[in-house]
Parts: sequence; structure tokens; C-alpha cells
Amino acid sequence: MRQISIQLLLFNHQPVGEEDEVIARAVDKAYRPMLSALEEFSHVRIGLRLGGHLLDWLESNDQAYIKQLKELVERGQIELLGGSH
Repeated sequence: MRQISIQLLLFNHQPVGEEDEVIARAVDKAYRPMLSALEEFSHVRIGLRLGGHLLDWLESNDQAYIKQLKELVERGQIELLGGSH
């Protein structure tokens, strides 16, 4: 059987001015579970783009997410991508 490779790029974003509770809920319901799934499936690798406002919010409000993200980057499972917004 032939092997197929898929490239997966995720873009996590929250608009400027979004309420803290809304961002926290998105982190808890979507962004953190994705990181946890990657920890469980160490053979999966993705590209990840975090919007600047979301990244600023995470740095100020959720150091546990930043730590988990850093560990996955160091393991080579996440390639961080940059952009203009």
C-alpha cells in the first residue's frame, strides 16, 4: 500500500478587543486540546500560526499553554509560522 503524507497547518486567532473570557474558553475548548492530542500522538507534526493578539494574551494569561507549546516545538512536532496579522 502506498503511503500518503498530509501537511497540516493550523491558524489560531482571536480578534483585538476580544473579551478575556472568550479567549480563555477558546484556549480551553480548542487550542489546548490540540496540544494535548499532539503530546499523545508523537509521530504527528504540524505547522502552527498564532495570531499576534492571541500570542500576547497567552504570554500574559496562560504560561502553562506557552510551556506546553514550547515543549512540542522542541520535540519537533510543531513548526511555528509567522505572519502579518
